[in-house]
Amino acid sequence: ARLPLFLFVFGEQLAVSFNVIHGRELAGVGASGLVYALPIVAFVGAIALSGSYAARLVKQIGARKALLVGCLIMAAGFVAAFWTSLIWLFVVARFVNGVGYAIATVALQSVMSRGDNEQAVKSNLASFTSVIMIGCICGAAVGGVLAERVGFNFVFLVSGVLVLTPILFIGLITDDEPHIGRRQEPFGLGHAMRISNFVVVLCLVAIPAKFVLHGYVYYLAPLYLKDMGLSQGAVARNVMLYAL
Repeated sequence: ARLPLFLFVFGEQLAVSFNVIHGRELAGVGASGLVYALPIVAFVGAIALSGSYAARLVKQIGARKALLVGCLIMAAGFVAAFWTSLIWLFVVARFVNGVGYAIATVALQSVMSRGDNEQAVKSNLASFTSVIMIGCICGAAVGGVLAERVGFNFVFLVSGVLVLTPILFIGLITDDEPHIGRRQEPFGLGHAMRISNFVVVLCLVAIPAKFVLHGYVYYLAPLYLKDMGLSQGAVARNVMLYAL
C-alpha cells in the first residue's frame, strides 16, 4: 500500500503551496484575510469531522471499498476546484477534498497497520508516516513548478487524476485483518482521552504542530513570500522545507 499512499498524498499536495493564494485571487481585492483562509479551514475541519466516521466506514465496508469511496470524493473536490471561479464554491470543494482525504488515508492506514506481530505493526506505521512526508515533499515542489507554468486550475485537474491512481492497486488490498493476541474491545476517543500519555502528546505535540502547519506554513508563509515577489515555484520550495 506504500505506492498507492504516495501517489495519493503526492496528488493532494500539488496545490498546497497556493491554495490560499488562489483563494485570495478568487475573493478579489478588499476581501478579508479570513475569507481566503476559509479553504484551509474547510479542509482541516472536514478531516476532523470525518475522521471518526471514516474509521467506522472502513470497518463496515472494508478498506478496499472505503479507499475507492475516498478517492472518488477527493477527485470530485479537485474537479470542482478546477471549474469554479467563486471563492465560496472553492471552499466547498476543499471541504469535499477533506472528507475524501480522511476516508482514503484511514483506509490505507488500516492496511499498512497490519502485521504478524507488534514489531511489524510499528514498522508498518512508521513507513506510513514516512511515505506521507515523502509525498508532501515531492507534491509541494512539483505543484509549485506546474502552477508557475500552466496555472492553478490545471494543477487542480492533475491532482484530481493522481488521487484516483490508488484505485489501480485496489486488487492488491485485502479486507481481512489478522488478529494479534486476544480480541480487542472497541477503542474510541473516550477511551483514548483517559490515557494521560495520549492527552499530553495530543495537546503539546499534535495540535500545536497542526496550528504551525496550516496557520503558518500553508497560510501565512505563501502569502508573505508571494507578496515579496517570489515566483510560485520558489514559494513551493519554501513550503516543502517543512516536510524536510
